[in-house]
Amino acid sequence: VKNKDVENERRFNEMGVRMDTAMTTAQNHIHSVDVKVDTLISTVNIMGNKITELSTIINERIPKK
Repeated sequence: VKNKDVENERRFNEMGVRMDTAMTTAQNHIHSVDVKVDTLISTVNIMGNKITELSTIINERIPKK
């Protein structure tokens, strides 16, 4: 019975380590995705500003009737 208890404790500790590793990996992936999304949002905002600027220039150059 004692050996079984020791083995169960070892397995339980091993599962805890695996869960900690899985959580750390998941948090790293989430952080990586967050950084990429922030970069994408920034790029889209810059593109939106450029499109507005180009639209204004085009509208100013179109002859008025």
